[in-house]
Amino acid sequence: MTVQDEPAHDGVEKSLRRVPAGLVLALALLTGLIYFFPTLVYWTRNPVAYFSVTAPDEDYYAAVASSTAAGKWFSANPFLADQEHAHGVGPETLAFLPRFASAFLIRLFGLGISFSVIGFLAPFVIFLLAYTLLNSITRNSLWGLAGAFGLLLLPYYLAPLVYTAKTITSLFVSSPHLKMDLPQVAYHLAYSRRYNPALSAVAFYAFLWLHWRAASSGRRIPALAAGFIGGLLFYCYFYFAVGACSIAGLWALTCFLGARERLRAAALVVFIQVLVGIPFLILVFQNMTRYKTAFAQEIHTPFLQWPHILATVLAVALVFLTKESSVVKFWLTAVGVAPVIAMNQQVLTGLSVEPWHFTPFLVGPLSSFILCAGAAGFLPEKLRVSRIAALGFIVVAISFGGTAQLTVASSWVLKGNNVAQLDSVFRTIRSSTSPSDVLLLGPDVTSPSWAVAATQRPVFAANYMGSFPSNDPMEYRRRGLCYYWLLGYDLKRFETGPASDTLSLVYTPEGFTYLFYPRLLSQQVKNARVAEFRTCLEDPRICCRPEYRVSWLVESNAVPFDRTRLMQLFWVGAATPVGGCKIARLERRSP
Repeated sequence: MTVQDEPAHDGVEKSLRRVPAGLVLALALLTGLIYFFPTLVYWTRNPVAYFSVTAPDEDYYAAVASSTAAGKWFSANPFLADQEHAHGVGPETLAFLPRFASAFLIRLFGLGISFSVIGFLAPFVIFLLAYTLLNSITRNSLWGLAGAFGLLLLPYYLAPLVYTAKTITSLFVSSPHLKMDLPQVAYHLAYSRRYNPALSAVAFYAFLWLHWRAASSGRRIPALAAGFIGGLLFYCYFYFAVGACSIAGLWALTCFLGARERLRAAALVVFIQVLVGIPFLILVFQNMTRYKTAFAQEIHTPFLQWPHILATVLAVALVFLTKESSVVKFWLTAVGVAPVIAMNQQVLTGLSVEPWHFTPFLVGPLSSFILCAGAAGFLPEKLRVSRIAALGFIVVAISFGGTAQLTVASSWVLKGNNVAQLDSVFRTIRSSTSPSDVLLLGPDVTSPSWAVAATQRPVFAANYMGSFPSNDPMEYRRRGLCYYWLLGYDLKRFETGPASDTLSLVYTPEGFTYLFYPRLLSQQVKNARVAEFRTCLEDPRICCRPEYRVSWLVESNAVPFDRTRLMQLFWVGAATPVGGCKIARLERRSP
């Protein structure tokens, strides 16, 4: 294998002369507005102090950032109080850069505006980075735009193209097999979730652009910058960091095998990445036992979702049919193949760390990016068919992304995810309580994450509290048992409910292990939880320990706590009705 030098060119400047810079900026703004659309719909019904949750776990990130903005130390559990004796380092403690950036914005503008700004600016900047990168590789402005649109608006390019072809065909041929259904993966655009992966994706594509500069020129400065940004990704989002390291490592291996003159710059990127990431790696290995319990599984099974793998294979194959230089071909191959390898590293290591995160954030978007790079080289730019194909791809991406956001607006924003009626509750909590007061939040009020995000007050229990270390190994389990006892559960109701629910609070120490691997929730595990709850029924002070503070009761009228049990442990003050809820002061009784 020989990697040939690529002649220098001013691709970006020439392309910008063919497509005016103003038009590129306008299209980037359009992409940002597509991402921003659900928030605009949301604000027609809700105060701007809040934002629309448009992707799973987004309220969790809002809680983490809001708690940090309130002054809570970044290593502390944002959901709970009294965590000064906790041991270990949680994953969100390591991924502190986007968290601090979000917290800084919240301090300036408040939660709703800050997260909405992130939701608009992140895709806007990613569009410009992706366009500039693809333009410098292909020197084809239209396919550069197509790649940027596809990367941000398509889950992966196969499904939208197939479904669009079916839709066009159905205009002329009537058949039930041609009915178009939006695939579930398209319900959330790739980088719509704030602050991760949105903010971290900006850093990843900045790394990719700098890495290409280093790979194509062999210069030291872009190599140093790429390595530094790639190293910082360890402190942003694990999956982008692993993806960046895989790309840099595979490209270095490629240079070692066939382009020794480029090896120095390639190796420098990897070296700087590892050097910057050393503190992260040390902390990970120190806390590996706990991470295995909550996030990872020991398994050697490959994770191969065939649509995304096929999309990557076809895109890489198209690249090798082009007349581009070997540098372009092998670099694009590294970008496409490396995330797939990283996604399946458990085949060799035996440690699977939720590999499905690679699919929507790396493998899917990059397959569209590489396909457009290959199409630009395969189809001569002057051919009309090339321009039509590029414009068609852009139209499909915009249509598909817009449809996805309309789906989010109709199914998430308008039908649910509405906190307008809770605004008075949140304002009452903020005005009547102190930042250290702990909320005992009823199950029918709102999610604990939303409560923490909106009020900056800790709660008694939350599903996500397991993402952070506890004071003792049984703390989160006991909190969950106590919570269900306070709700009035008997043994039978607990056995058929929380003990069998993969998202139950009693399984918080295991993170979301049982949700992702339900076969692990065996009858033996359920029986153990039932036995623990039986002990709690016999003596509630075993699970409802005095050190687990509670200051205020917040419950809905529809699903209140069991008053008899509540008053066994607390003095309950007069309840204040607010927005369909009741808020009352709680004071722990003496043992």
